[in-house]
Amino acid sequence: MVTQAQIKPIKPFGKIKALIVGVSDYKHPKIEDLSYADRDAEAFGRFLTEETAWKVAQEDIVLLTNEKATYGQFLAALESITENAQANDRLIIYFSGHGDVEEVSEEKRGYLLFHDASPTTYASGGACLVNTLDGYINQLVLEKKTEVILISDACRSGSLAGSKIGGPSATTAALSSLFVNTVKMMSCEPDQFSVEDERWGNGRGLFSYYLVEGLRGLADENENLYVSKFEIENYLRTHVREESEMRQIPVISGGLSSLKLSRVDSEVLRKFQDQQAPPLAEAEVPVIPDTSAIQKFGAFEAAISRKQLLFPEQGSAYAVYQSMGDDPQSEAFKKIMKISLTSALQDEAQQALNEYITSPGKELARRWSNAEAYLNYPAYLDTAADLLGEDNYFYTDVKSRAHYFRGVNQRLLAEANTNTDKNILMQALAEQQKALTLQPIAPHVYNELGLIYEDLKNSSKEIENLQKACALSPTWSLALTNLAAAYQRLKKYDLAEQYYQQAIQADESLSLAHFNLGVLYEEKGDPVKAENAYLTAIEKNDPVPDAFYNLAYLKMEKQPAQYLEAMDLLSKYIDLVPKDLDAYSLLNYIYFQQDGTNQGVVDILKQGLKIEGASYNAYLDLAVIYLMQNDQKSAMEILDQLLQKDYKDYTTLTTEASFEVLQQNPAFKALLKKYFPNR
Repeated sequence: MVTQAQIKPIKPFGKIKALIVGVSDYKHPKIEDLSYADRDAEAFGRFLTEETAWKVAQEDIVLLTNEKATYGQFLAALESITENAQANDRLIIYFSGHGDVEEVSEEKRGYLLFHDASPTTYASGGACLVNTLDGYINQLVLEKKTEVILISDACRSGSLAGSKIGGPSATTAALSSLFVNTVKMMSCEPDQFSVEDERWGNGRGLFSYYLVEGLRGLADENENLYVSKFEIENYLRTHVREESEMRQIPVISGGLSSLKLSRVDSEVLRKFQDQQAPPLAEAEVPVIPDTSAIQKFGAFEAAISRKQLLFPEQGSAYAVYQSMGDDPQSEAFKKIMKISLTSALQDEAQQALNEYITSPGKELARRWSNAEAYLNYPAYLDTAADLLGEDNYFYTDVKSRAHYFRGVNQRLLAEANTNTDKNILMQALAEQQKALTLQPIAPHVYNELGLIYEDLKNSSKEIENLQKACALSPTWSLALTNLAAAYQRLKKYDLAEQYYQQAIQADESLSLAHFNLGVLYEEKGDPVKAENAYLTAIEKNDPVPDAFYNLAYLKMEKQPAQYLEAMDLLSKYIDLVPKDLDAYSLLNYIYFQQDGTNQGVVDILKQGLKIEGASYNAYLDLAVIYLMQNDQKSAMEILDQLLQKDYKDYTTLTTEASFEVLQQNPAFKALLKKYFPNR
């Protein structure tokens, strides 16, 4: 008698789980977008859920594309999909996007770049270190006996930080040499690039297109309704090599040649048409009867939407997550909530770090204006690390960034004091050293150590750490600029200029490097070069405000032909730094040195009077300006404001030549009588 088990397709493994990533749209404009990586990921996901006899259940597959494919989301999804993995399960990890390195190392190293990757300093987050992923997968294979298939299409062309040193190729080489216990399917050899074009599937990557076709059944040479590793390797090498004219040759390694990779669905294969199918639908929340679990899930989603992750604690997403029960209905929701929360807790801090790396002026302004958000980042990252668990290979990565932000907050607190607090700086130093212990190749940590040692007046340690930051991230313009500034403070002008020029070459758009170079030229007594550097600095998208001020001062010294230009520059500076009283004072001075009126400047000077600490002279100067314009009424309004501030100098108001025109004005006499009744 034939049993039912003998007539069903036999799977050589337990459950299939899959994590699929495709990034075409990168958040930072300096990372070149791809055309079809997201469509490749969707097509592969659709194959696993709809087009094979070994269909993957929706709850066992995670598809992350474009803005959803952040590094935090990847870590959370990887943990979620593997936490209940059993012996003999099959895990498929598919990545389509950019791969790169920043510096050449004897150790095989590379990064997979997610949507929120920085264009430099990959170790700072937004990118996954291949070595760390290798450790995570090896642990999974050895401890849980899970079978892992890694599919990578990460050797894409484009302008990346490591393009000049073969970064994408180095990443593919690292993927090939690591993951020894894994079946690996690489889109090309290390010295090649993956091709994508409209010719395949109305817009697909060449490797992905033929991979899906082959697994669907076209690679089944012996027609036994299974596609083996040997068959897919032959199929890919034949078609990809031919279509790319030998420019791209896939590499398949690991596992037995007879390993069954897919079970052909005959009906799907017959009906298959070579056209783009609709994208893979996202996994839906399980349909569960209306219970308190659903209500709590709604409250959780609302908290995530308003970014109430941990604080205020009551009603926060984390508090709702913790309040969920242990029954099966609640567990179904908790799995989804854990992914969402673990990702959200990392994403905001990661974005802040990316902005600091690429647009430091803008991010530093946000850092000072929204200190509360920065104070939350360490707690966010600590909680994300706890959700991942100490046994997770990515735990140290997330925890390191928690120490980093805690140290940054302490340094900023120390610098905010009138006299920099050395004790707080030592605490900041300890936090960064903890961060470095957990993540030894973190350029952002070395850069921060350099800034701390600058505050501690230890120039040798400052330079040592900034040099390490630059060695780990040779194209990070901010670290190069900080190193140049350290040499400039030591009057080593040639070295400083060399590093400023390197910073500008690495990222011409960084205003800070141009501004500092202008200061250096001023110190060397070359005002022409200084002026050119300042002019370049103010043209950038994220200009250093002091560039406007310094340039205005240079213009003012040329008197009087460039007074108007100087006034315009100071006006722009005040727009950016409205509480700097020195700027108003300088603007007043220039105004008195040039003929004519400028109502725009007058309006700005009036705003300056509203700033706490505005001097008596500022009121007097503005009143004189109104008198120069024959506007006695406005002048007396300003003098009234001055007298309300308890100004007592009766002699200046009655004897100074500037106020002589007011002496016969009855309204002015009444004003004096009001504030000086005994005169």
